[in-house]
Amino acid sequence: MPNPTKWESIGLTRLSLCYTALGDLRKARTSALESLSLAYDLDDCHNIAKSHYFYGRTLLKSGRQEEALEHFNFSKSLSPAVILCQEPSEEHRGYLQELIAAGGDIESVDEKGYTPWDYTVFNGDIKTQEILREALRRVLKGDVEQQLEERQKRSNTRKAYRELFQEHLRPALLQGGNTVFQTLGSRYAKALANDGEKRKLYDGFKFVWYSDFLDFGRLPRSTDSLTNKFVVQDAGSHSFMPDLVVFFSYRWINHDPSASSPDDSQNTQYHRMIAAIEEFLEIHPETRREKLGIWMDFACIDQDNSEPGVLALPLNLAQCNTVITLVDAEYDSRAWCAVEALLAHTLQESYHHHTWHQQVPNGVGEDGRQTYRLQQGQLRSAVPMSETRLRFEEEDRPKICVLRATEAFTWELLGVVLNLDMFGRIDLFDIFRNS
Repeated sequence: MPNPTKWESIGLTRLSLCYTALGDLRKARTSALESLSLAYDLDDCHNIAKSHYFYGRTLLKSGRQEEALEHFNFSKSLSPAVILCQEPSEEHRGYLQELIAAGGDIESVDEKGYTPWDYTVFNGDIKTQEILREALRRVLKGDVEQQLEERQKRSNTRKAYRELFQEHLRPALLQGGNTVFQTLGSRYAKALANDGEKRKLYDGFKFVWYSDFLDFGRLPRSTDSLTNKFVVQDAGSHSFMPDLVVFFSYRWINHDPSASSPDDSQNTQYHRMIAAIEEFLEIHPETRREKLGIWMDFACIDQDNSEPGVLALPLNLAQCNTVITLVDAEYDSRAWCAVEALLAHTLQESYHHHTWHQQVPNGVGEDGRQTYRLQQGQLRSAVPMSETRLRFEEEDRPKICVLRATEAFTWELLGVVLNLDMFGRIDLFDIFRNS
């Protein structure tokens, strides 16, 4: 049943418009302020933002522009600009133009990490987007058109991400069942096959057979022809797919910028992965070794064109049954590792289909070498994302930011956080949570 207080708050905002039209600005301000008070009583962030706009509007009409801007620029959880772009209409476009003309903020970010511009893209609202485009042209510095093009690309990426997860993967995760991972792979492959734009943005799901990985003797590169891609067969058979896919989260330990592998000369990470899989198979004897696949970035992301694979990383991780993290003293300080651990934790807690193991140090063996053991995954002491490190800082930091504004997507998906450095702390990982 609709909350009567909510409708009273909405009615008072409409009443303030009537009083404004009649020129009775004192009663307009009183009605709008009463609406704002009721919105706070309801603790309704949507109505609070909208009521701030309407109260600010009555102040603007009263010649009190500085006070009006305080309400136009309110940005706790939701801002007036976000609300106006979430719900496209000619009326809201008019209000948005008033807000812009008064100097209001049109680059605020909501609790999910989305901007007013994002919502115009999500809604396909070309008219409102053009209003924002013209406003941004007046305030941006440098190569304005390039910056606008980058915003458009980022928003298109976010829109495609939302659609892929919410429309294709999340329903399968909620439905569950013994074939949940086969269903996830099939739905994701079909979604990309049927949409050329999404196919350009996001890479398909790939894996390496464990038997091939074991025979190869080192970490395979994407060009070593060991990767297999999920392709939906006409007969709907999944016999070509592994029974189980393990996603490896690990640190690139080769510090040579010109190195041809993320591993060191002793193939330390490769041997750790083998040891982890062998222990996993001992713990899970029901898993068929010959039907076991693995996902690891160096093999499954095209190293010569990495962006589609990097952007698809959370979607591909969601299609893996198990995540194994190779923990060492520096693991928590690496940005990619932090994102992958949070994704693994959130998926496991939200849908209860995935498992997460950590391979942790377990003392020194008789031969003097470090030994390891598997344990259940758990979030360790968090390092702030701004303090984490990347091997290729300039190239990868923007991608991490997209994925983390994919820690709100952080992002609705998990609620992933998409753009920390540009927009502040945003939540990719809300998107994966049940909501």
